[in-house]
Amino acid sequence: MMRAGLPITVIAAFALSMSAAAAQTGAGAAADEGDAGLPSLPKGCLAIAVDQANGGEGNGKGETLAEAEADAIALCKQSGGVNCTIETSSCNPDG
Repeated sequence: MMRAGLPITVIAAFALSMSAAAAQTGAGAAADEGDAGLPSLPKGCLAIAVDQANGGEGNGKGETLAEAEADAIALCKQSGGVNCTIETSSCNPDG
């Protein structure tokens, strides 16, 4: 669950990652539509990590939740975070 204080740049980066992943796999307007009429998202996991005290943030991708979370923590630390924690993470196993 995301906290109210989550920086908008982190949320935007997470959304852009989903869009980029969908574009790379052909998901989107030309994708097969599911029962709800929505395009399917690619298989994989995404995570967001932040360090609100030090301003670090990172969004990670991976085939598993553990890979996505480790990537998010590493990117958060690269951006100046010291005590990065996972704010949210999720997987789409069906792709």
